[in-house]
Amino acid sequence: MAKDPACLFFIDKWLLATKEMKPDCRGWYLNLILHQFDKGSLPADIEELANLADVRMSEFERFKQVFEQVLKQKFEQNSEGRLENSVAKEILKNREMFKEKRSFAGKLSYFLKFVKSKHQLNNGLEEFIKDNVVFDFDIKDEQVSEQVFEQIVELYTVNVNTSKNKKVTGNKIVVKDDFNF
Repeated sequence: MAKDPACLFFIDKWLLATKEMKPDCRGWYLNLILHQFDKGSLPADIEELANLADVRMSEFERFKQVFEQVLKQKFEQNSEGRLENSVAKEILKNREMFKEKRSFAGKLSYFLKFVKSKHQLNNGLEEFIKDNVVFDFDIKDEQVSEQVFEQIVELYTVNVNTSKNKKVTGNKIVVKDDFNF
């Protein structure tokens, strides 16, 4: 999936998290958060962090002091030894899930439009497609899409025929005895 060109920035959370920070500290913190949005995590090395925060050489000692006293508490070390802000990490995770859902919806819509242009679909088959198809194939390749659809129809037919030979009792599904093995 392509890299996200934007990040979600929650002003209320930012104002609350930076209320007592001095302007230079707030600017360094913002640069570090933006780099996390871009890279996913930050290095743990103070010199690399200063570089990412655009700290001038004359401000480096102040940055080290501010980082130890204020900014360090805003980040946690992950299993790879890199730093992450938990709020930014959660925003990135939620954004990734949102993009995956949108991607799935787009692929599903494209595939259903293709299938409906060539075949009649009943509601059950359409629901079966929505619930069971993983779009890890080139949906724009009509030959591949047609083959996938044929396999889906076979699976759906087996599923429907199996369901007709089941009886639900309480929380259990009981298969009828009229199968010959």
